[in-house]
Amino acid sequence: MKYVVTGGAGFIGSNLVEKLIDDNHEVHIVDNLSTGKIDNCNGEAIFHNNDISDEKNLMNLKEIFSDADTVFHCAASARVQPSILNPIKFEKNNTMGVNQFT
Repeated sequence: MKYVVTGGAGFIGSNLVEKLIDDNHEVHIVDNLSTGKIDNCNGEAIFHNNDISDEKNLMNLKEIFSDADTVFHCAASARVQPSILNPIKFEKNNTMGVNQFT
Protein backbone atom coordinates (compact mmCIF):
# COMPACT_ATOMS: atom_id res chain seq x y z
CA MET A 1 0.00 0.00 0.00
CA LYS A 2 1.05 3.61 -0.54
CA TYR A 3 0.95 5.93 2.45
CA VAL A 4 1.62 9.67 2.62
CA VAL A 5 2.72 11.06 5.98
CA THR A 6 2.67 14.85 6.29
CA GLY A 7 5.04 15.97 9.01
CA GLY A 8 6.99 12.74 8.62
CA ALA A 9 10.22 14.43 9.75
CA GLY A 10 8.75 15.26 13.16
CA PHE A 11 8.71 13.03 16.23
CA ILE A 12 5.28 11.44 15.81
CA GLY A 13 5.37 11.32 12.02
CA SER A 14 8.83 9.76 11.86
CA ASN A 15 7.84 6.99 14.26
CA LEU A 16 4.75 6.28 12.17
CA VAL A 17 6.93 6.15 9.04
CA GLU A 18 9.24 3.63 10.75
CA LYS A 19 6.30 1.33 11.49
CA LEU A 20 4.93 1.59 7.94
CA ILE A 21 8.37 0.88 6.43
CA ASP A 22 8.80 -2.08 8.81
CA ASP A 23 5.49 -3.42 7.47
CA ASN A 24 6.87 -3.15 3.89
CA HIS A 25 4.68 -0.30 2.66
CA GLU A 26 5.57 2.44 0.18
CA VAL A 27 5.83 5.63 2.22
CA HIS A 28 6.03 9.24 1.05
CA ILE A 29 6.96 11.93 3.57
CA VAL A 30 5.77 15.48 2.88
CA ASP A 31 7.47 17.93 5.25
CA ASN A 32 8.78 21.49 4.97
CA LEU A 33 11.25 20.90 7.83
CA SER A 34 9.93 23.90 9.76
CA THR A 35 10.12 21.90 12.99
CA GLY A 36 11.13 18.39 11.89
CA LYS A 37 14.60 17.21 10.94
CA ILE A 38 15.68 15.35 7.82
CA ASP A 39 17.77 13.08 10.08
CA ASN A 40 14.50 11.75 11.54
CA CYS A 41 13.43 10.39 8.15
CA ASN A 42 13.83 6.73 7.26
CA GLY A 43 16.00 6.49 4.14
CA GLU A 44 13.60 3.95 2.60
CA ALA A 45 10.78 6.51 2.54
CA ILE A 46 10.46 8.94 -0.36
CA PHE A 47 10.99 12.45 1.00
CA HIS A 48 9.28 15.51 -0.51
CA ASN A 49 10.38 18.89 0.88
CA ASN A 50 7.05 20.66 0.44
CA ASP A 51 4.66 22.80 2.45
CA ILE A 52 1.07 21.53 2.18
CA SER A 53 -0.30 25.02 2.78
CA ASP A 54 1.72 26.64 -0.03
CA GLU A 55 -0.48 26.91 -3.11
CA LYS A 56 2.60 27.14 -5.38
CA ASN A 57 3.21 23.44 -4.68
CA LEU A 58 -0.34 22.36 -5.50
CA MET A 59 0.35 20.44 -8.73
CA ASN A 60 3.37 18.64 -7.31
CA LEU A 61 1.48 17.74 -4.14
CA LYS A 62 -1.56 16.50 -6.08
CA GLU A 63 0.72 14.05 -7.87
CA ILE A 64 2.13 12.77 -4.57
CA PHE A 65 -1.31 12.39 -2.96
CA SER A 66 -3.16 11.15 -6.06
CA ASP A 67 -2.84 7.39 -5.65
CA ALA A 68 -2.23 7.19 -1.91
CA ASP A 69 -4.24 4.56 -0.07
CA THR A 70 -4.07 6.54 3.16
CA VAL A 71 -2.85 9.97 4.26
CA PHE A 72 -1.66 10.53 7.82
CA HIS A 73 -1.65 14.25 8.64
CA CYS A 74 1.02 14.80 11.29
CA ALA A 75 2.10 18.26 10.10
CA ALA A 76 -0.21 20.28 12.32
CA SER A 77 1.09 23.41 14.02
CA ALA A 78 0.37 22.98 17.71
CA ARG A 79 1.54 26.06 19.62
CA VAL A 80 -1.35 27.98 21.17
CA GLN A 81 0.05 31.52 21.46
CA PRO A 82 1.19 31.82 17.82
CA SER A 83 -2.14 30.37 16.66
CA ILE A 84 -3.96 33.20 18.44
CA LEU A 85 -1.71 35.79 16.82
CA ASN A 86 -1.88 34.26 13.33
CA PRO A 87 -5.00 32.04 13.10
CA ILE A 88 -5.19 32.01 9.29
CA LYS A 89 -1.69 30.55 8.96
CA PHE A 90 -2.58 27.80 11.44
CA GLU A 91 -5.92 27.09 9.76
CA LYS A 92 -4.22 26.74 6.37
CA ASN A 93 -1.63 24.33 7.75
CA ASN A 94 -3.77 22.32 10.14
CA THR A 95 -6.90 21.78 8.06
CA MET A 96 -7.13 23.50 4.69
CA GLY A 97 -3.75 22.33 3.38
CA VAL A 98 -4.39 18.61 3.61
CA ASN A 99 -8.13 18.81 2.89
CA GLN A 100 -7.45 19.84 -0.70
CA PHE A 101 -5.99 16.37 -1.34
CA THR A 102 -8.53 14.16 0.43
